[in-house]
Amino acid sequence: MSRNSTISLAVVAKLSGVSTSTVSRILNNRSDGFSVRDETRKRVLKVAKDLNYRTDPIARSSRAKHTNLIAVLGMQDFGTAIRGSTEEALNKFMQITYASGYELCMNVISPEQSIYELPRWRVDGAIVVDCSDNNHLKSLDESGVPYVTINGPAGINGSSVSVDDMLGTKEALLHLMALGHKRIAYAIPDQYDWHRSLESRHAAYIRTLKEVNIEPLTPIIPEPEPPIEAVRKMVTEQGATAILVYHHMMAVKIIRALHTLGYHVPRDISLICFNDLFPCEDMVPSLTAMSLPSNQMGVKAAEIILKQLRNPDTAEPQQIILSERLVIRESTAPAPLIES
Repeated sequence: MSRNSTISLAVVAKLSGVSTSTVSRILNNRSDGFSVRDETRKRVLKVAKDLNYRTDPIARSSRAKHTNLIAVLGMQDFGTAIRGSTEEALNKFMQITYASGYELCMNVISPEQSIYELPRWRVDGAIVVDCSDNNHLKSLDESGVPYVTINGPAGINGSSVSVDDMLGTKEALLHLMALGHKRIAYAIPDQYDWHRSLESRHAAYIRTLKEVNIEPLTPIIPEPEPPIEAVRKMVTEQGATAILVYHHMMAVKIIRALHTLGYHVPRDISLICFNDLFPCEDMVPSLTAMSLPSNQMGVKAAEIILKQLRNPDTAEPQQIILSERLVIRESTAPAPLIES
């Protein structure tokens, strides 16, 4: 049934000069056991477009073997759940899967339900964003629905696309150490939902500094606190000359706190963060950052899920880890002379 109730599948078929079943298969992008001339396909698509005809994916899911729907799971809310690198990855994923005939859907659920729960309607596959623990995905693994995770682990039957936070953290610290910094602190967000990258980046921070006999100023992951209090501890009390910040939005807050307390970036304090996203390039000073390969994550996730949907009997789950890239800007500079 069309979303436009005045236009039916039969009308599109009649004006295209083909059967309703042919129209249905063309519009739903199904080719299994079915072939059609390119000229006929283009004619049907043109008629449907001219009539503003659209298939109803929810109605289709209740009766068809294939739905052409991919569920988006893991959304906490509409404001901040995918703000950052995951948002870019998901947008790229959407572009590629849509071009292949698939649509994304979301299940808006109550706070009592798991955000990793499949919707009540049928879907062909799923993409999971920012999952912190694959134990949350047990029901998804048991469902038999192929899925891929972005920026998080997958369960036993799922695929994942993530970044090498350990290597990225090491590269960021090597950049600071090359500038002569030895008193380096690690700053976490002032508020957050727990994610495994909080631990993996901190673990890499500890390991990298100890490998070169530098004492970490942040030996354990601290409790969240206002940025100005964090700066007082790291800089005023501990004497940090450089700060590695968990993400770009916290880096913005840290710069403001440093300015409030009379510190200059980068003359007094060098700053480097993860996520090369707005407003890193537009800040004064502009932020040195570890850029996550967001678009590449979306591309790889789309390739994996499309392969599984097209070859369900032969496609195996994959685990892909991508490298991060250092973008050097104005917020990092040689350590103050006191350390040289």
